[in-house]
Amino acid sequence: MKKILLLLGLTAAVLSGCAQKKTETAASQGKKEEISNNLPIINQAEQQEVITRTVAFPKDEQGAQQTQTVTYQGSHFQRLVIERVTATDPELKEAIKELGIEEAQKSLNESLDKDADYAQAKTLAGFTGSVTVLNENELKITSTCDFQSLDINKAADMPYFKNLNLKEMVKLTPEEYITNLLANGAEEQK
Repeated sequence: MKKILLLLGLTAAVLSGCAQKKTETAASQGKKEEISNNLPIINQAEQQEVITRTVAFPKDEQGAQQTQTVTYQGSHFQRLVIERVTATDPELKEAIKELGIEEAQKSLNESLDKDADYAQAKTLAGFTGSVTVLNENELKITSTCDFQSLDINKAADMPYFKNLNLKEMVKLTPEEYITNLLANGAEEQK
């Protein structure tokens, strides 16, 4: 009788041990499914993350340097800021010496407003541009394209934007665009 009770007790212990293992395995599988179900959420979050990267080209023979700041979300451009710091020409240098930086800046702005291509570009929604006299020897040209409101086709037809090749640019993903800039000599700024 004792042997039967002992045998029943061992059987019950073994069966309850197996049952726990099966329950643990089922729970572990459930956890794995939860993790794999979360991956698309992580991917969606990464696609929704807004990323800003800045690259700078080395100075050219004339001492000009260009920096581009690209802001994007997933595979869509949001904003491109191109800054070019360049040497002032002799006429502007002379004006700065005679009038001072503030008056030379005003004169430069008036001159830019008379440039038909620049004036036309400034009327386009999603584009801003400025030229700032930094000092007697340098000025900074800044062009900003806000791709959320910029009409790419209209901009591409304007003379001011011809060298940007906007239609070709937006065919690339922002990552591809930045990779092309890096391949052409730019260095990423941290």
